[in-house]
Amino acid sequence: MLGLFRAGYRGIPALGAWIYKVSAGRMLRGFHRVVAEEVSSLVSQGPLLDAGCGTAGLLIEAGRIKCPPQGFIGLDISAAMARIALSEVRKAGLGSCVDLVVGDAHAMPFRSSSVGVAASTGTLHHLPKPPEFFEECRRVARSVCMVYEFSHDVPWREFSEGARRLSMPPLLMKLTSALHGIPRREFVYGADARALERAGVRRKVVFMGSVTLLRISR
Repeated sequence: MLGLFRAGYRGIPALGAWIYKVSAGRMLRGFHRVVAEEVSSLVSQGPLLDAGCGTAGLLIEAGRIKCPPQGFIGLDISAAMARIALSEVRKAGLGSCVDLVVGDAHAMPFRSSSVGVAASTGTLHHLPKPPEFFEECRRVARSVCMVYEFSHDVPWREFSEGARRLSMPPLLMKLTSALHGIPRREFVYGADARALERAGVRRKVVFMGSVTLLRISR
């Protein structure tokens, strides 16, 4: 049964969570659908965790593909965001499939190796301590953690093809990526590359047009 559990919280207040729902949440639907198709195929043992789940867009799209027996878990530091996610999950008819937890992605309230696959979409650029997040991803995920971020420093043709794949207008996505994303260069020789080194995790960076995927594994 769907529940909302609290493990300490702060984060986006109620007004900000509502604005996210009516703007970014809808705009990112195509993005969440594509990511859901990718991560759902990886889940074999243990639930799928969405770290920084927001209004549960990724989990809803994954549930529309298939709700596995182990279900899904959404983690967000904002209680207001989690309450909206709870409502959205119920409206989607996935109340028996998803548990929501209010907690910090830097110190996830889960046992080691307790989830099959962890994922995050557009969360990393909000986090003040990336090395701790990377370490936690490796700790809780039994197989792999898939971290997705928009990147704007991409050749225009490649960027626009990626935007169309995600059902987003290229210019709008370019603006979104510049304001709420992480440039590719940061994963190659910038702050996130250094954070990955400090965390000491096994990883692979994959450039997929307008999206950068960071795969963290044991």
